[in-house]
Amino acid sequence: MTLRLGDLRTEWQAFCRKHHISESEGVRLAIAATLRKGSPILLRSTDDEKSDPTYIKFRLGKKAQQAAKVHAQYAGIKTVNRWVKHLVVSAVSKEPQLVANELDALIDSTVQLMAIGRNLNQLVRDKNAGQKIADYRLAVVDALQKSIQSHLKQVNGVLVANLERRGKA
Repeated sequence: MTLRLGDLRTEWQAFCRKHHISESEGVRLAIAATLRKGSPILLRSTDDEKSDPTYIKFRLGKKAQQAAKVHAQYAGIKTVNRWVKHLVVSAVSKEPQLVANELDALIDSTVQLMAIGRNLNQLVRDKNAGQKIADYRLAVVDALQKSIQSHLKQVNGVLVANLERRGKA
């Protein structure tokens, strides 16, 4: 298995030196920890895809490789190599990392919030122009409140899942 770490190579080497492990052992430990927790891998990468890639090679037993393949597929990542790369990026970046379905949920809820904002702006514009707000428009405000609650529930779910993956929930 070969990984391209790009600009993360230096940080990964420093991380491994600090913990007195080889780069390959660090990758094995990251994979093992993720497999034990049953968490899907993280999709956002801080790596610059255009940077000059560097490589790390390591060996996995058949069972670990098969388990890694299952986790990669579950996360919607095509290859185990890419899945491992995302593990490393997650460990190094220490930033919130999202799997595909979480990212989709945030995108959907953001689109909903944008529509809510437009509706609220229309109501405020009408009110500021001295127009009376019709009863049906007040019903729109109730619907907007329900949409906001739905958005908060989606975002909370994403955050809880992220914290659980990190063992902080």
